[in-house]
Amino acid sequence: MSDGVLLLRVQVTAQQASLSILLDGSTDISADVMNLPLGGADIFQPNDNVIFSRDEDGGVIVSIVGSMSFTVALNNVTSIPSLTISATISADFTQSGGVTSGLLGVMNGDPSDDLQFRNGTVLLQPATEREIFPVMQTWQITTAESFFTYSGGGNARDFAFPSHVPVFSDELSVDPAIEAQCGGNAECIFDATATGNINVGMETMAITNELEIQRTQTANQDPTITPGTPITIVLGQTVQYVFSVREVDAGDTVTVALEPIENTVVPSNTDIVVDGSIVDNVQVFVLTWTAAAIDVNVSLQIVARDSNGGVARLTVPVTFCPCNNSQPCDPVEPGNDGGESRFVRQTCNCGEAYTGEVCGDDRDECVAGTGCFMGVECTDVPAPDTGIICRACPEGTTGDGVTCEDILECSDMPGPCDAQATCAEEFGSFQCTCNVGFTGSGMSCTDLDECSLETDNCGTNAVCTNTQGGFTCECADGFEGDPMVSCSDIDECTDGGHGCDTVLATCVNTIGGNTCECIAGYTGVGTVGNCVDVDECTLGT
Repeated sequence: MSDGVLLLRVQVTAQQASLSILLDGSTDISADVMNLPLGGADIFQPNDNVIFSRDEDGGVIVSIVGSMSFTVALNNVTSIPSLTISATISADFTQSGGVTSGLLGVMNGDPSDDLQFRNGTVLLQPATEREIFPVMQTWQITTAESFFTYSGGGNARDFAFPSHVPVFSDELSVDPAIEAQCGGNAECIFDATATGNINVGMETMAITNELEIQRTQTANQDPTITPGTPITIVLGQTVQYVFSVREVDAGDTVTVALEPIENTVVPSNTDIVVDGSIVDNVQVFVLTWTAAAIDVNVSLQIVARDSNGGVARLTVPVTFCPCNNSQPCDPVEPGNDGGESRFVRQTCNCGEAYTGEVCGDDRDECVAGTGCFMGVECTDVPAPDTGIICRACPEGTTGDGVTCEDILECSDMPGPCDAQATCAEEFGSFQCTCNVGFTGSGMSCTDLDECSLETDNCGTNAVCTNTQGGFTCECADGFEGDPMVSCSDIDECTDGGHGCDTVLATCVNTIGGNTCECIAGYTGVGTVGNCVDVDECTLGT
C-alpha cells in the first residue's frame, strides 16, 4: 500500500486452475493465500488493515478493515472457467467522506449521478443497457493504467476489444425452458442465454443469491440483550433471571438459547421461556434454573440469533453456593468475578455437624473433634445435631467422660494400705509398699525378723536382737567394741573385773570371759572366798 493506494493484481493462471495474486506490484503471495484453508484468514500487510481469506467455496476475499472488501473467485463448475468479482462497501465508508467512481458508481448518497462518463458527464436516468454501455466503456483502463503483467511482451491493448458490443438483457429473446430453469432470476436468464450454457446461468444465480444473503447480512443489525440482575443461588434452589432482547430489523425472527463458553457446559435443569408479547421491538424472556450438584465448569451464556445471521451474546454473572444440607458459604474473595464464564463457585463453610467439600458428610466429632477422654468409648451424635456421647470414666478416675481426673485414694483416712506401708498415687490407681523392716503385699505387712533370716548387719562377736521393723546389735558378754563392726575379747584378768580371789586364786583369761584357779594347797572355784585350804595330812598327800 503506497500513498493510501493498494495495488492488488488477481488473475487466472495459464492453466486456468488457480489464481495468481501480486501485492503492490512485486510481492507474489499466491501460494500463501491459495494455501489458506477454506474459511481461513491471514494478514499480509504490515499495517494490519488488509486481510486475505478464503471462503468455503475457495474464493479469495480481500478485506480492507473498516471500509470495504472484495471477493474474487475462480469458478470451475462449468466448462467455461470464469472469475466472479463482488464488492462489499461499508456504510462507514461514505459516512467518513469516501467516494467511489467508475463501475461502482458514485457512492455519495445520490443515486441520480451514479452513471458518469470518465469526463464527469452524467447520463440521465432512466436509461437502457445499450445507453449505459458507452458510459462504462469510458472507464476501460489504458496500458499505462494497468497493474497487470503480461507474458510474451503483451500489454492491456491485447485484451481490449473496443468494437465488442455485449448482449443486453432488455433485448434478449428468452428461451422459456431457460426461464423456467432459472426460476425467473434475471442474472441466470441473461448469462445462460448469452453463453448458451444453462450451467453458467445456474452458477450466476447461486452467486447472486449468495451475494443477496451477504447484502442482507451486511445491512442487518445484531439483536441486543438487556441483562437482568446477577444470579446468586444455593444448591437445590430455583431462580429466575429476567432479560430482554431487542431486534430492530423488521421481519427478522429471533431465537434465544443457552450455549456454553469454551471449556464449560450449560448446567442441567435450565429453561428459557417467552414472557409476554413484543413491545417496541423488545421481547422479555425468563431463564429458570434449579441448581443441582455441579462437578464441572459451567456457564450461563445467553445467545440471541436473528434470521439474518445477527448474533448477541450475554454471559450471566452467577454466584453459586454448592453446599448440601443448607450449609452456608464463605464470602466471595474481592476481585473474583469468575473470569470469562462469570461463574463464581463459593467455598462451603460446613460448621460442626458436616464435613466434605460440599458439606455432604456427617462430621465424626469423635475423630475430628476433641472426642472423649483416652480409653473412654465415644459415640458421635448424628447430623444435623452436634456433639458426642461418652461412656463412664475409667476405674479409679472421676468425671464426665470428656474430662476424667484421678481419684486420690492415698488421701483417704484411713488409707487403703497397711499401717506399716507407704501409699503412692498412680493415675486411676495407687501403689502400697511395705516399709523397711516389714514384708507383705503392702495392703498387709508383717515384721521381718532380720536376725533369724541372718539379714542383719551386726559385727563379729555381736548379738542381734529383733525389733518391730528392725533389729539391734550388742557385743556379747566378755566382748567390747562397735557391735555393728566388730567386738573384741575383754581381758578380765587385767581390768580387774575377773571376780577371782586375789590372794588365794589366780585369774586365767579366756575368749569372752575368764576362769579362777585356787593356788596350790587350796581348792575351790577360785572366786573370792571360795578357796579352801587342803588338809594334806588328812588326805595323806
